[in-house]
Amino acid sequence: MKILVVLVMFFSFLFGNKDIGKVLMLRGAVQCHRNTQEISLKIGDAIQEGDKIVVAKRSKIQIMLNDETLITLGSKTEYSFDKYNDSDKPELKMSMNRGFLRTISGKIGKLAPKRFKLKTKSATIGIRGTGWETYIGLNVENTLCFKGEVVITTPQQTFEVPAGTMLLMTNSKAKRYKANVHFFHKQIKKIEAKIEKKEKQEEHQTTSQEKNSEQKKESHSSEIKKDLLPEEVHSTIQEEQISVEENTPTQEDLDPVEIQEITTPLEQNVDAIELDNAKIVQEVDNSKNSSQEKTNDFGNISLDEEELKQESVTPIDGP
Repeated sequence: MKILVVLVMFFSFLFGNKDIGKVLMLRGAVQCHRNTQEISLKIGDAIQEGDKIVVAKRSKIQIMLNDETLITLGSKTEYSFDKYNDSDKPELKMSMNRGFLRTISGKIGKLAPKRFKLKTKSATIGIRGTGWETYIGLNVENTLCFKGEVVITTPQQTFEVPAGTMLLMTNSKAKRYKANVHFFHKQIKKIEAKIEKKEKQEEHQTTSQEKNSEQKKESHSSEIKKDLLPEEVHSTIQEEQISVEENTPTQEDLDPVEIQEITTPLEQNVDAIELDNAKIVQEVDNSKNSSQEKTNDFGNISLDEEELKQESVTPIDGP
């Protein structure tokens, strides 16, 4: 039994993910996806190599890595610790799909800056003994350096972003501006406010369309039922059936055409109900698809030139 326990501990140590840091501060709801597990993080929890951190809306987490790199993740962020080594060959590789990141590099950034990298959807960010912030939307990636320098490489070119400079990337177009942390945060709030406003409008529109479609479906179904079996018509049918029963021909006396003529009207009415219901369901699906297509346009919400001019932000890369 003791041998089995020792073997389990040995293989857990050998093949298990290692702890690379811990949670210093947390507000709201933050999930950690680790292998096949989904863990709700709390202050003091360990962070491991390979962890994917998902920060909920209006939530925030601060993580201190073993090399004293300090990482802060903001609302609606998806972030992964892909590779970490602080011993013989220092290396830190991270990736981020969306949200807000603030980083103050530790020992790895000082000893091996070329192996300290963040991968985004559109670029790779390298550091030189740095503190920086990055905000990522669907088609927007904005980065501000407030200490040292970051080097941002896209498929098209490489940008050096020194302290006091931000790089704005929208739809693969990039431009540097002189800016500070206060301005950077202000612009992020503007973008998030625009997105939230549009999300509420789309949500309201979708709810109204679904409600109208449901009302239309109920109203239409009621009308069909009234047309098929109103009380006065039902009574008339019963009276007619009584008077006709004596003279009703037998099955053998009816030819296929006459049988078809007798049965078809009711079948057509039933088919009409099914077709109308299918049509209404299709309308609801179309309205959902339309709303989804509009939601996908949120990534185009970004900082425009006029807003930047009003803030008196100086462009570095020309007009």
